[in-house]
Amino acid sequence: MERNLFRIIIAGVLASIFIVYYTISIHPLRNINSIDLKGKNDFWNTFINIHKNYDCVLMITPATDLFELPHEINVEVYVKDRCIYTDNLELIKDSNFKKFGTYEARFPTSSYLERNHENIYVVVSHNDNINKIILKNITYSYNKQASYLQLKPRTTYSTWDKGSDPLSHLIYNF
Repeated sequence: MERNLFRIIIAGVLASIFIVYYTISIHPLRNINSIDLKGKNDFWNTFINIHKNYDCVLMITPATDLFELPHEINVEVYVKDRCIYTDNLELIKDSNFKKFGTYEARFPTSSYLERNHENIYVVVSHNDNINKIILKNITYSYNKQASYLQLKPRTTYSTWDKGSDPLSHLIYNF
């Protein structure tokens, strides 16, 4: 009787270990290499690339050519109403187009930023104009080697909110 109970306990422990190992190895948030966030409003297109163990890349481009680009803008990145980055960025002119340019910055990635990447917005201010850009379009890039238990590992997965067009990333690819 004790022997059968001992075998049942050992089988239960082994099954539990297998289930935990299986769920951890294919859990998508553990296999993510990078997170790409995109947002736009009437004036600015904003892109943030979050790499684990590397710096984040922030890129801001104009959404229209109806206004003259300022030489310098003040940028603040907020996660859940907590400012994680602020800086003045200078315009990097495009040699082919006189009215076009980009603003770029790099800042360290934090675990707080990785965990709360659904609630990020960027505030751009210049010449008494303040614009808030909510980053809604989220794309995940997965580590193929970590998802070896899946038959067909997925490398990217995108989410769009209900009001946006799923083809907008093809039109506004910046």
